[in-house]
Amino acid sequence: MDVLVAVGGAMVAGLALGAYAALVFGRRASPAARAGAASAGPLTAAVSGGLARRMIEVVRHGALVVDRSGEVVLANTAARSMGVVRGGRVSVPDLCAVADGARAAGEPRRLVVDLPGGRIGREPIAVVAHAAPLDEEGHVALLVEDVTESRRLEAVRRDFVGNVSHELKSPVAALRALAETLVLRAGNRPELAREYAARIAAEAERLSGLLADLLDLAAIESGRKEYHREPVEAADLLNQVVARYAARAEQKGTLLEWSAAPAVRAWADARSVEQTLSNLVDNAIKYSPAGARVTLHAEPGEDETVFTVADTGPGIPPAAVPRLFERFYRVDPGRSREEGGTGLGLAIAKHLVEAQGGRIWVDGTARSGTTIRFTAPTTSSQSLKIGVAS
Repeated sequence: MDVLVAVGGAMVAGLALGAYAALVFGRRASPAARAGAASAGPLTAAVSGGLARRMIEVVRHGALVVDRSGEVVLANTAARSMGVVRGGRVSVPDLCAVADGARAAGEPRRLVVDLPGGRIGREPIAVVAHAAPLDEEGHVALLVEDVTESRRLEAVRRDFVGNVSHELKSPVAALRALAETLVLRAGNRPELAREYAARIAAEAERLSGLLADLLDLAAIESGRKEYHREPVEAADLLNQVVARYAARAEQKGTLLEWSAAPAVRAWADARSVEQTLSNLVDNAIKYSPAGARVTLHAEPGEDETVFTVADTGPGIPPAAVPRLFERFYRVDPGRSREEGGTGLGLAIAKHLVEAQGGRIWVDGTARSGTTIRFTAPTTSSQSLKIGVAS
């Protein structure tokens, strides 16, 4: 208890600030700060013991103080939730090692550690552990920073850059090859020139579509996209989308139809809902065989409107469903590129729906084909209740 009181008093009176500075900026706590623990009076130290506990609870990272034997003197809730404290001791060997290293060297140490197991029901935790000696008695402060999310985001960024580079490479290479062939072989052969010109136009259109989708996704994810929410008639939206894709469906031999329950409305940005429906219909027509049926439907739910796009195509393998709305994910990469897909349509649809307080999912109860549903709030009050500004 004397150690607890002394360390607690020192943390509040100035030692903690020195230790924190050492952890964050790489400086060791000053001798004057370390001497604060020894000079703290009984009353000050007794009060500071409680203050120390409350203070480290404010720290959003895991924070703890260990003695020379590895016993935990102070620990906040964040540290315990990470599973680094068990039975009153540091339970992770790597953290013990970095604390011992800081104690032996008399200066701060830093180590990147993957905590085994992680939180219950979640992936392992990646942390950066900062350790700094506190006093001559061997007490060491540990600051354990959870970097799992930042590491995940960095991986997403790397994957995104890699995917974009790959997706841009294909049409650019095709354009270059077609242009070179057109110059070298077409000559006075108009038919061949027209053929290559048409293929160049198709690749240019694919490249344009990819860039447009990338710009859309960037605007949505950055929060720059504006949503003008108002009451919209579901039947009007369905009719517009079906009219837009009618010629393409007829050319493919696909039956495209829609239906809606009477007076179904949503409180949403009409263009965003229309874009979501268009992305889903585009995929349904693109990947369904000739003679397939694509159906759009809207019906009221509990405080929301449920939109459905269903097709009688080949369906989606169950293993692919969890990744279906990821950027650049394709169930059949080769076929998707042949059809001119960018791999971003469903990711954009998901962001548009969720930005307006809705949900989107693959209906696993469908017996054949693919059925995707998404929702939109029915009133402005419901939109505000779920934290979406009008």
